[in-house]
Amino acid sequence: MKYIQDYTVILKKRGTQEWTHNMNSFNDNLSKILEGNIRFNYQINDKHTLGMKYQPNKQLSPDGSRETYTHVTTDNQLYDEIYSTANNYTNDDWGHEINAYYNGIVGTANIDFNIDYFQNGSREYSNVKELSEKYENRNVHSIGDVKNRLVAGKLIVSLPLGKGTLAVGSEVTYTHRNDDYLNEENYVPTSYSKLEEINAAGFAEYSQNFPWGDWSVGVRYEQDKFGHFENNQHIDEQSRTFDNVFPHLSFSTKWGNIQTQLSYTAKTVRPSYQQLSNNVSYSDRFTQQKGTPTLRPTIIHDLSLAAVWKWLQLSLSYSQTKNWILYWGELTEEDGSQTMLSYRNWNKSIPTFSAFLSVSPKIGCWSPMIGIGVKNNGLQ
Repeated sequence: MKYIQDYTVILKKRGTQEWTHNMNSFNDNLSKILEGNIRFNYQINDKHTLGMKYQPNKQLSPDGSRETYTHVTTDNQLYDEIYSTANNYTNDDWGHEINAYYNGIVGTANIDFNIDYFQNGSREYSNVKELSEKYENRNVHSIGDVKNRLVAGKLIVSLPLGKGTLAVGSEVTYTHRNDDYLNEENYVPTSYSKLEEINAAGFAEYSQNFPWGDWSVGVRYEQDKFGHFENNQHIDEQSRTFDNVFPHLSFSTKWGNIQTQLSYTAKTVRPSYQQLSNNVSYSDRFTQQKGTPTLRPTIIHDLSLAAVWKWLQLSLSYSQTKNWILYWGELTEEDGSQTMLSYRNWNKSIPTFSAFLSVSPKIGCWSPMIGIGVKNNGLQ
């Protein structure tokens, strides 16, 4: 896959001085992926089926380069002109994905069981050369070494109850990540991080069909334990446990030729390991970046209405988002010359309203689609 990007960024910072960085960058990246797939399915009889899939994958010689020209001013006076090149080479380990499943009927109960295993790793070598018109040149070498492992299992048992169906189940996920960053020149400190997470969930859902519509109601309980280690030392203040309850409810019915569905869901979006990592990486002589181990998961409450009439579709949604994660910059020097980029949770709940209308009539052998939508949030 070939990836080319040409862009301009203007960054303004204000400390005791006002700094402006006008950056023009050109990125060129190339990656090739080798994948395989081995699978089998076996039907024991009419009531029992099992199978397995194994998928190895590897990126072949992924590399990339970036050229950046930066015009820097302080209080509208020229501070420096910097030309930098960054060349990256990544040595990827073989990735391995394994999935096994069982589906069967025991008495009146339907059993669905899945288990997954995943692992991968990469070692990225980066060389950044900065040529300064007024100050010292820099040659920055860094290595980022990442290894990931995941094991997950999910069990769902569905059985008739009254005139409807009850589904109960459990889901457990364990992830382990080693994330090391080494800088030869020590412009940023070398760090060795380990992140471990165990997520356990139990859930139940009951659904029933009525002459006037179909109902479904359920609840999910999750406990998430997150452990953070630096140089093999457990960091208590960055290791936390979250307990959450997520209900959901849906109702669908028909009004003549109009099919409608009203639903409410509560869900979470957890920060990525990159966002949680405490490693500091080098961007340029003015900017460093890192993750934030104390990030809280984002919680979303969503109320949606959908309606379909022939070739006309309408969807309306109102949501409240708590602990939204945003990219954040903080000055690390009083004059504003140095910046640390990281992440933080927005401390206000964000309301969002969206409406989308699409038309997809069939005209002869053609099926054109036209859509229009609006989305508004209360982020200020």
